[in-house]
Amino acid sequence: MFVEREREYNDIEKHWVRKKGWLEIAKQISFETREKHGRGIRYFTLPAYYRLDISLFLKENLLDVIEYSDDGKAKTVYVAAFEAEPTKYGRMVGHKPAFRLFGDCSVEDALTNSDNKFYSQLHDLFPFDIINLDLTTSLTPRHEGPYSKTLKAIDTVLARQATYATKWALFLTFRNMPEEWEDDTLRQLFNNLQVNVNSH
Repeated sequence: MFVEREREYNDIEKHWVRKKGWLEIAKQISFETREKHGRGIRYFTLPAYYRLDISLFLKENLLDVIEYSDDGKAKTVYVAAFEAEPTKYGRMVGHKPAFRLFGDCSVEDALTNSDNKFYSQLHDLFPFDIINLDLTTSLTPRHEGPYSKTLKAIDTVLARQATYATKWALFLTFRNMPEEWEDDTLRQLFNNLQVNVNSH
């Protein structure tokens, strides 16, 4: 199972999304953050072991570097990241550059549970320029009812970003698992999407 999860973040299709989707949008947003704030992108992500999104953004000089090492390389970047799998987290924690925040819990819990040890730290790092919730769960898992932890986490993100006047991006990725779908939630989601399409 662990090997299969590693492959999910290292395949050709996924890398195409990183380079042709995420990277191109990051370049546009980076231009605006430098114009308005004189800095790079502040990034919230679920980076996976190889941190390929981080590497791409660093290579293009897009991230907000908050500390440099003596050799001029980025030592700490304005990135908030989470990895819930303990073994994977342990393997990742020593990677360079360091993140402003790297939590060993689910991102949903860090966003919505005020008792979580990272809740306040993460709250104080908002707003971000790019939020990348590249999740390995379903958007509407049946066992969580109509308002899942994932939906609550997305609501929290939108609320915390609401007053941010600079252009920002939200990347959302979910597993497509029909057997886990919550039917009432999906119907409401599709109805809302259709209303938005009709209105615009």
